[in-house]
Amino acid sequence: MFKYLSNLIHGIPTNSIGDKFDHIKAIQIDLTNDVTDQNIIVKCNKYERPDLMLYIVGTNWYPYDLTKPLPNDNSILYPENTKVISHELLADFIGLQGEERERYERIINLNYDEDIDSLKKLHNENKIDWYNKANLREELKQKGLIRRFDNEYFKIPYKAKKVQKSLF
Repeated sequence: MFKYLSNLIHGIPTNSIGDKFDHIKAIQIDLTNDVTDQNIIVKCNKYERPDLMLYIVGTNWYPYDLTKPLPNDNSILYPENTKVISHELLADFIGLQGEERERYERIINLNYDEDIDSLKKLHNENKIDWYNKANLREELKQKGLIRRFDNEYFKIPYKAKKVQKSLF
């Protein structure tokens, strides 16, 4: 899947398995401790749209399961574009390995243990340059991965979402 999405983003032709994702323009990844059906429905209603792939990533996950089925709810408009996955599957999906994978697992474990002080300390020791939405938007525009600065990829107006739902 990662290779397919990477190819899709870079305009490389895909095989027939990936054809069902040709309409996807963006990927939204939401990490959450709460993977209850009610919270999944709230996240779907907040983020989903026809050209977006939504990954809801459980950070306080069931042992041995890598995915969770979506709740059967009519308010989820694009279930084919939404997946509920474990934090381990996300790490595999984005290709985390070695030291990065260990750091990611440490963050997940500190979160699971609710060790806020250690999470803050780890964050303050971090040598990674953090980007905000404006930085990301500018970098993606410079690389030609988005065409304009509007909310095409970064925000779904609530009012438009409500109108869209009323059409179905």
